[in-house]
Amino acid sequence: VTNDNEILTWGNNRFKLTEIPKELEGQEIRDVWAGDQFSLALTESGELYFWGNSSLVQIRQNSIPKDAQGHIDTISVSADNVILVLDDGSYRILGIKGTPVYGAPKELSEKKIENIVLSKDAAAALTDDGYVYVWGQDLNGILDVPEEIQGKTKYISAGRYHLNAVTHDNQIYSWGRNDLGQLNIPQKLRDGTVPVKQLVSNYFQNYVID
Repeated sequence: VTNDNEILTWGNNRFKLTEIPKELEGQEIRDVWAGDQFSLALTESGELYFWGNSSLVQIRQNSIPKDAQGHIDTISVSADNVILVLDDGSYRILGIKGTPVYGAPKELSEKKIENIVLSKDAAAALTDDGYVYVWGQDLNGILDVPEEIQGKTKYISAGRYHLNAVTHDNQIYSWGRNDLGQLNIPQKLRDGTVPVKQLVSNYFQNYVID
């Protein structure tokens, strides 16, 4: 996304992924995401737009609740699901019903959510009081949230089979699958002296911006 709100795309155009919706012209773009055969853009006015594989796009665009459009604060994307976090701290799930992310803890409905991230078969939510809730398929201990982070967390991120959290004192915690070193936090980041501004994860890697 450029400074003048132009979305630039390149690569395989099999599913018309480089054809940006005309509805986005002239709008201020907050963020963009890449899904599986579709892409998404969130405007500064809190509206979400899909484009790409026409069959998927129509289903997903039409599944956005009417009370959500115009109130979306951020989203999380996986191959099967999209989760919307609204400006009132609630959330909505768009995706394949029956997948593990539909089994959120009941107490989460009473919390104000700051962010939700998706791994392949699980979801994690960060609430405004620094607590982390994880639900889904319990593979590689991904549902076992470290007690030390509860009430202290400021950021979370998700890889394909692992989760990460950063506490307010800049301690980084990782849990889940570790077959490729996903949980091997560098020594430089273990004592909390590096101020972590952002933590981003993809399938098997993690990135920190200080």
